[in-house]
Amino acid sequence: MKSLSIGVLLHGEVIYTGHHGRKDITKSEPPNDDTLYHIASLTKLLTAAAIGVLIDEGKLHWETRIRDVLPEFKLRKDIVGQEATLIDVLSNRTGMTLGNAFWGLRSGEFLLPKDQVVPTSCDIQAVRPFRKRFLYTNWNYALATAIIEKVTGKTFGEFVKERLLDPLDLRRTTLGDPGTDNVAMAHAIYDNGTACKIPFPNLSDETGMAGGAAGKSSIRDLLIMYKSLLSAYKHQLKSGLTSTPGSPFKQLKTVFAPHIGINDQQSYCLGLYKTTLPGNIGIASLNHAFLGPKNKPFSGALNPGIEVFHHTGNLPGTTASMFLLPATQTAIVVLTNSLPLSDPTDFTGRLILSALLNETRPTNFPDLSKMVRQNQLLAYAKLISQLEKGKTGVPPPFPLSAYAGVYFNNLGNYNVQIIPQGSGLLMIVQNKPHTRFALLPYDGNTFYWPANRERELCVDHGFPVLSAGFHKIVFTSNTDDVVDRLIWDCDPGAKPSIFEKNWNGSMARDVKL
Repeated sequence: MKSLSIGVLLHGEVIYTGHHGRKDITKSEPPNDDTLYHIASLTKLLTAAAIGVLIDEGKLHWETRIRDVLPEFKLRKDIVGQEATLIDVLSNRTGMTLGNAFWGLRSGEFLLPKDQVVPTSCDIQAVRPFRKRFLYTNWNYALATAIIEKVTGKTFGEFVKERLLDPLDLRRTTLGDPGTDNVAMAHAIYDNGTACKIPFPNLSDETGMAGGAAGKSSIRDLLIMYKSLLSAYKHQLKSGLTSTPGSPFKQLKTVFAPHIGINDQQSYCLGLYKTTLPGNIGIASLNHAFLGPKNKPFSGALNPGIEVFHHTGNLPGTTASMFLLPATQTAIVVLTNSLPLSDPTDFTGRLILSALLNETRPTNFPDLSKMVRQNQLLAYAKLISQLEKGKTGVPPPFPLSAYAGVYFNNLGNYNVQIIPQGSGLLMIVQNKPHTRFALLPYDGNTFYWPANRERELCVDHGFPVLSAGFHKIVFTSNTDDVVDRLIWDCDPGAKPSIFEKNWNGSMARDVKL
């Protein structure tokens, strides 16, 4: 069994820590309070706090425009490029789409050099109206990361360690390499519920995405961190000040303030979701996608008006949930070292919260967990069926060698190489050894790779993408019947991306800056 670790803070004091399973399924050692887990998007609150430090020192302002600190962001000519501020990116209200395929797809391989992260953000599509709709994306936090590094002259990890972690003596929290000492290793889950070991997520201080999801920490460190954070927030609310003696956390009224609405009960702050009970505090969990709106294991109906701040983190091999209640100085942290069929960190956190709030304790978690598992497997079955129904058997109109070549994105900093392989093609992304896709004929100039959850998560070490378009590659030809373009719906929330063939045969191309 993979591991699950729990920590609970009530009235500012630790009242419980508990641990289950094994840090590594190939060994018998259980986790403890100091076991280091990848916390993925729980990192975002640290990023907002780091920006708060710089604002309190007068080095930035909440309304500082991104383009005024990062000149390369001026390449973006839409309203996001012209007007987006720190508040906009930290509250995920730029409208930029997920764009995960441009930074990571398989086996923890990061797909961009660090110096290409900000330029690539200029090419990420905005699919929702600026400042009007919430849309979660790590690209916003990549920009915040770059700003911190530009203003301080230090890496993101160095600055966070110096200004936030060291003052709290958090020795088990890092943005860099976690090492191997007392680490909860990463696992994927087969369809039958058994686990397999996979590479530890490779997001780090070296990638440019550190502020979005590169954090690693322990139950002990996170409880210390959240205790200080909640205490400082209480002080700053009462005093009207932006700093608290003895605490590294600054500007918390702005961090905890809602900046973009999600629905009537929920909004996004800076690195935090806010839910006013009754409401669905599992909105950020994978459980939410597979439960449906009618199945809410905890709503807080007996505690109307209570504010819960929360977040979930997911990467291949890790899942994390945290819940903060400033009114009672309460924090709940649940960590696991897998990307499971159902999210136990979410369900466990909700169950603990129901007990702390004297709500009627849900008794249907086992049934709901089973429902989530079944619905995720059913979603893959539907995807497989959808792909197979669209397959025509019409052969490619050109010999496979005609499709061969290196295709580049609009900026020229992201390439897809196509090589004939057997009766199909091999697609290699960014010349990486593991980010590769075996393509089969699908419909004329369209090729695909069959969807298979176990292979995609347990063998290829990826994240589930339940999109038929993501699994298909469409080639186009010019008026001379020469294949010159590749179209890939690699970002399902946006328009398909177009990659043009590089006719000099090189793996490199001048980047358009």
